[in-house]
Amino acid sequence: MKANEYNHLIILGNGFDLKCGLHTTYDAFFDERFGIEEACEVNKTINKNDYRKKLKENIKNQIKDNGFNTSYFDDLKFIKQIVLNTFKDSIGTLQQDHKELLEEEQKRLKNIKYTKWDAIFLFTFVTLTDESIIYWNDVERIIYFVITWVLKKYEEVKNSHADDYMDDGSQDVDLYLAFIQLFSNFEFKDLGYLSNMYIENEMQLYAPEYLRLIIEKQFIPKDKIINSKNIDSVAIEMLQSLNEFERNFSAFIIEQIDKKNQGKVAYVDAASDLLSLIIQPHIEKLNGSIVALPKVNLDILNFNYSLNQKYILTIELRQKTAENWNINSFTNIHGIATNNSEDKKERSKSVKNQDKTPAPIFGVDSHDIWRSNNTNFDDPRVIFTKSFRLLDNHVNDIRTANFQDRVDVITFFGHSLSHADYSYFESIFDKYHIYDSNVKLEFYYYPGEVKPDSKSEDIQAEKKRQERKTMKNVVELLTAYGETVPGIHGENIINKLMLEQRLSVLPYPEI
Repeated sequence: MKANEYNHLIILGNGFDLKCGLHTTYDAFFDERFGIEEACEVNKTINKNDYRKKLKENIKNQIKDNGFNTSYFDDLKFIKQIVLNTFKDSIGTLQQDHKELLEEEQKRLKNIKYTKWDAIFLFTFVTLTDESIIYWNDVERIIYFVITWVLKKYEEVKNSHADDYMDDGSQDVDLYLAFIQLFSNFEFKDLGYLSNMYIENEMQLYAPEYLRLIIEKQFIPKDKIINSKNIDSVAIEMLQSLNEFERNFSAFIIEQIDKKNQGKVAYVDAASDLLSLIIQPHIEKLNGSIVALPKVNLDILNFNYSLNQKYILTIELRQKTAENWNINSFTNIHGIATNNSEDKKERSKSVKNQDKTPAPIFGVDSHDIWRSNNTNFDDPRVIFTKSFRLLDNHVNDIRTANFQDRVDVITFFGHSLSHADYSYFESIFDKYHIYDSNVKLEFYYYPGEVKPDSKSEDIQAEKKRQERKTMKNVVELLTAYGETVPGIHGENIINKLMLEQRLSVLPYPEI
């Protein structure tokens, strides 16, 4: 490598898009999908948390009024009915003043195609408390629990207690309790003092049963038998419904990009500027020792469905005045948000093999499926793993190049470092031999929201809290990786990186 250039791999998570001004959280997605966003825009006196409480109460009332012995919850239309009724309740006397908006909301709801997974997420929203081990909108974690319940454990557990069937319960207490809380017919009193952490009120006492029943209504055959003859068809049906859910999320991402583009700064411009800020400190180090225009050889691994290869030329041209960017590769590892319309070709026109643009995917980590090295390729959950879905989604069909053979810096920006993506990171760390090379690792963290009336000490305290949270995730990731490398203990790799000044945890830069 020449003295005036360096190689950089940047790994982007949803925090990158949030920093660029996109509202692409799962919260925002469900807020729009279940009418929360629209209702709060109409009635300024109600906030989203209050509306969510109204929605939750309406669902509970429908459960009480209809029960599960009727056909009310068999048809996904019940979601539209509950959402619309909650919307009407929330705007109250404002209905007369907002007849047009009410009609628009009714039309919007008619056009929404709710899926079986929407029903499940709606019920996890109702049944899980704020103290829950997992969040109701933790999409990929919920998917894991549901497919495990239906495809792996259903025949064993449908008449059993959670104690009898949870794998490695004594070794993974958090996972065990989460599984109990979500999908068993477990007696909450057996949790003893822990029951107060999970039971919100009397309704909550029956939460696992209700959630279990809504899952059964969506995916379990009517005879309630799953065996070797029908388990593959059940798994395929679950995956097909998930595909529908993913297409809806794709449309939501496109809508957020379009909204951003209508503002003062277009999405690609904000993204380009933020990438420049990530790269700038390394450029400045080069500028201190050279005269020529520095060159950046860049690989981008994007876990988002938004920024993609079609923007490469725009980004490169935008940076030519300061430094010479060469984007070697741009990979949307989990797919790209596109419309099923003529817009698809326009959005994908600079992507190789545009007709094969991979759709967004949600998946589970194979580590969760194959615990204790018990690899079983006959496990029906395999088709939900990210490895399988990447192959099935033909992600490599749109990649223009592989990662560079060597890099100087690996930067993580806006990624939660969740366990579901450990497999990717382990492969990257192996490729670049991070233990015995000179590669530097950077982890950027969100420093917290700064409100107009925030005190300086409160801002610093929140920043420190976020920094420590990220540090914990970094230590957990690197320790887990170290345990996969022969002859290296988990903590050793962290100590070595620190001693060699190759590990940094940094706050987001200001755009």
